[in-house]
Amino acid sequence: MLKQILQDSRSKLFSLYETRRLKDTNFAIISNNCWGYELYHSVNREYNTPFIGLFMLPDCYLRFLADFDSLINEEPRLSNTSKYFDKPRYYPVGVVGDGIEIHFLHYKSLDEALHKWTRRTERLQKAIKNDTPLFIKLCDNESCTIEHLAKFHTLPFKNKISIGVQNLDSPNHIHVPELKEKNKNTIIDGAKLFNKRYRYFDITEWILNSKIKNTLTSKSFGLLS
Repeated sequence: MLKQILQDSRSKLFSLYETRRLKDTNFAIISNNCWGYELYHSVNREYNTPFIGLFMLPDCYLRFLADFDSLINEEPRLSNTSKYFDKPRYYPVGVVGDGIEIHFLHYKSLDEALHKWTRRTERLQKAIKNDTPLFIKLCDNESCTIEHLAKFHTLPFKNKISIGVQNLDSPNHIHVPELKEKNKNTIIDGAKLFNKRYRYFDITEWILNSKIKNTLTSKSFGLLS
């Protein structure tokens, strides 16, 4: 009970901090999993990105980013099968381009997935036209390799970070081996990773000043367990 109270207090404190710092700042998050959704939830913002409630495996994610301007305008073809899994999925799977898969993990139906993807894509396109900066994130779960991480940093996006248990020699990569998933050589899932964000960097500094330097420590909040 006490642990849950501390966790709830920490979450409220982080949200207050982020909401105040980012109140007049426009941004759009592109993320390979639920990490991006968690920021919008923290600051109570409308989703101006379709990368909400879904995940993409690294090959597909990198291919999508490499042809972003074209593929973001393409309506996904939806089914419940995937080339990565033998059995049908219990959630919708979208396909764009040449077999690039979008796994709509937190959607109940094909119609819901398509409707929300289309609506939020329209918001993202409007945001881009209004010069809203994009912030691109990749973490090394879902079989992401060091080669994937390195390729990610060759993509022509200004504001991008990778986060992982694997170490990459890049100023925009955050090495956090202590956040390894138990019994796996991969980082924890996106939601858990966001909840522990102030162990590795201040997300508001990244959005406000495009810096990933860790400006906070566990002593700053005292609730970073």
